Amino acid sequence: MLKTKMNNKVNLYEKIIENRFKISIVSIVILTIIGFFMSDLKFYEWIVKTDVTFCLWWNLKLFALLLSSYELFLLITNYKKGISLIGAIVLSFSGIVQWNFNNIDSLIIGIIITILIQKFFEYDKKNQKILISISIILLSSIYVFTFRPYAISFGYIFLALIVWLILKNKDNLIKNKFNIGLGIITIVFSIICGFIVVKFFDNNNNEYLKITDSGISPMFSYLYNFLLPFYNFEGRELLGSVITVFPLPMIISLYYLYKKENHIEFLLPMVIVMVFGSVYCMSGFPEIISKVTMLSQVLPLRALAGLQIANLLVMFYFFGNIDEELFNIKQAMRITIVMACVVIFIGLPSSFAEKKYLYIFACEISLFAFLFLNFTDKKYLKVFLFFLTIFTLIGGIPVNFIV
Repeated sequence: MLKTKMNNKVNLYEKIIENRFKISIVSIVILTIIGFFMSDLKFYEWIVKTDVTFCLWWNLKLFALLLSSYELFLLITNYKKGISLIGAIVLSFSGIVQWNFNNIDSLIIGIIITILIQKFFEYDKKNQKILISISIILLSSIYVFTFRPYAISFGYIFLALIVWLILKNKDNLIKNKFNIGLGIITIVFSIICGFIVVKFFDNNNNEYLKITDSGISPMFSYLYNFLLPFYNFEGRELLGSVITVFPLPMIISLYYLYKKENHIEFLLPMVIVMVFGSVYCMSGFPEIISKVTMLSQVLPLRALAGLQIANLLVMFYFFGNIDEELFNIKQAMRITIVMACVVIFIGLPSSFAEKKYLYIFACEISLFAFLFLNFTDKKYLKVFLFFLTIFTLIGGIPVNFIV
């Protein structure tokens, strides 16, 4: 009887995954209709607006992000469907996305471009490859039109992912001269189209805000992400975060590269991006470097969004690809204690400056750190993913209804 129930659950889960595109279309229609009757907007306004929850474009963006990020996590986790689904939910309903929903177009477009690059290597027919190349060039041009601080911040992540895909498929690339030629043409035209867009259609969407905090404290904003919808203070949208147990994914990646020397194709480009982003978020760069890297147009708190998503991707790469034990229980407990102590020294927004919040955050980071450090044990991993999802949804979904 128990086996039958478990099989039914598995079958239902598989059916949902297999029919995700159909389910998404139906959901978009239903949510758009419900949202229309809940709103005072006219029908035309409801169709064209992007900043109203459950309007047509809002629904299209949400499901585009869910579907595309699921495909991305499939690649990263070596096609582990369950883990990939959770990754897509965590990213799509993270504070970064929900607080800044109007500005995350670059995230969606960048993910789609990354998936298309993988499809380029997978497909055999030349006409399919040409169609993919044209799509990449067009999307690259549109990418430049998106909110520039995020386009630059997320761009480094996608650059690292593209390097990984090229290294991963290098044998396919070397053996096929057509792939090399078409790949070079795609890169050149993408750069040219992007340059033309910037030159003649300047997208002056830089922001000049009073909140330009840098330093290590905002890098732990994921601790109070689940509380942000319930407190009102200036700049809280910049503190919306992805729960990443920073800096553990970055440190463990460095440790793994040094100790094991495996998974270099993925971890090395991502580690470079994470270290690069961490330095900028903590202390900034000299003016010359900032201009060359275009980070002069990105507030540290905007750059932090890219750093956190990079850490999230590395976390899920570990979940899907590494089975060997990295730390024993004693080592995990010691590192967890250190992480809990770190909370004492980080600065917190005035709304969370009371001692009771310090206790909550210390418990939270201890929970996530200990479970993450033991992710190779499937039981710990399941508990980690459960709490990761719950904390993400608590901090993400209410943004659209309480704020």
